[in-house]
Amino acid sequence: MSNSFSRGFWRRAGQNTADRLSNAVFGENWARPIKHIRAETASRRQHLAEEAQLNSLHSAILGNADSVRSVEFAEDEKNLVEQLHDMAIQLKAESWNTIIASDEEGKENRMRNQFTDTLFSKFKHGVTLLERQNPFHRDIWYFKWVQYIATWRKIIGKLSFLLLMILPIVIGLIYLGIESAYEWYQDQITYDNYLYICLFWFGVICVIALRIYIAFFYQVNALISNVHKKRKEKKQQMVQKSGEIAPAIAVETQTSEEEATIDPNEIMQTEHDYLWDKYGNSNEIMRRGYHICHNSTQKDILLVGYNPSFDKGEKVGNQQVYQLPDREAIKKMLVSSQTDLRDRAAYIDLFSFRESNHQIANQQVVLNPQMFNYIIEQVCLSQNMIEEVIRPKVIIILNKDTWAYFGKLPEYTWMGYRYLTCSAIIPHEFSRIVDNSNKTDRINIEREQTNLKNTKVLFLDENDLQSFPTPEEIERILI
Repeated sequence: MSNSFSRGFWRRAGQNTADRLSNAVFGENWARPIKHIRAETASRRQHLAEEAQLNSLHSAILGNADSVRSVEFAEDEKNLVEQLHDMAIQLKAESWNTIIASDEEGKENRMRNQFTDTLFSKFKHGVTLLERQNPFHRDIWYFKWVQYIATWRKIIGKLSFLLLMILPIVIGLIYLGIESAYEWYQDQITYDNYLYICLFWFGVICVIALRIYIAFFYQVNALISNVHKKRKEKKQQMVQKSGEIAPAIAVETQTSEEEATIDPNEIMQTEHDYLWDKYGNSNEIMRRGYHICHNSTQKDILLVGYNPSFDKGEKVGNQQVYQLPDREAIKKMLVSSQTDLRDRAAYIDLFSFRESNHQIANQQVVLNPQMFNYIIEQVCLSQNMIEEVIRPKVIIILNKDTWAYFGKLPEYTWMGYRYLTCSAIIPHEFSRIVDNSNKTDRINIEREQTNLKNTKVLFLDENDLQSFPTPEEIERILI
């Protein structure tokens, strides 16, 4: 025990002597205990500095994310589109970092991804709002494409390392699956089950087609609902501005003695000015301006055309109100040697833009998805003039394309009237309006009652002028 104690004593003495000697030579801080304490202290300081840096980074990211969350999208369509374009640019500049990394790096990457995730979610919300307002807006597909690309960037960015590892496995499985399916398919092509395979693929195609149709149906309904909302807001603004209950063309009220003093043509011009302020620069046809027929009183007969013509050399941009057209086809229906119905007749074009070529008009305006808002508002305006001012006993539709907008064709609703086929006193498509249709996609859905009950409608085709009725036939219909 004595030897053991002595060895330990001299070992400790030698260690202390060496420490003192090293301190004397290299300085007081070179001794072994002090060196270890300083190294531990420096490591702890570095760890605390890194933690402080991460906390500062996290606070900055949370602040930026909160600023994105607090963004309020504009109700106006134009401003909303500008906001989405700004967000699309910012979203393209941002990136997602992989979350499959070491603890410290993965923690920092998850922090950085918080801002990009928030920006992406806000952008998708804005695209949804724009789609509800105008599903046919020309920038919808661009925003959808940005959203689609960002979705894949998010997946690849966060799971890039994992995807690289499993990609060969996935490719191999897909190859084996395709090869096995092909072999099975070859074995199944027999006379007995060939019909079942055809029915299966037919069912798949039907499901896809039905899904596309439902999506389009909901888009159109959303757009029509939005137009109704804007029209109601505009009418409320007009009521507040004028101090009157409603103008003569308003849908919700009936004509009163005070409203009878208002000139319907002034209202029609005001409404058309409003339309052309919104859509007048959409294309070359709209920039020509509008022409509307003068109608201020009730008439027994209403002739309905498609749109005013436009000849080369005519003035562009003028807004004109014209009288009953003096065209030969119209004159033959209203005037004969024994009958003159011109004083009892009115005329209106369903659309007020100017174009003589029917195909060009349909291509650039009527069937152009970007002009769908204008078409709805224009048809509503024409219907209000017919319902509230002209209130005819007989409507003669001169153009076959106009049949759909009067709800005559079952696959289209638009104005949405219900018809009862009349007895064939003349050889034409001849019906009577019974009431409004109960379909929910009717454009003037706020109009609960129609003023055209029992109004007779004669559906003509302008390409068949020989079948147009004579004044005597029209007079018999009026009885």
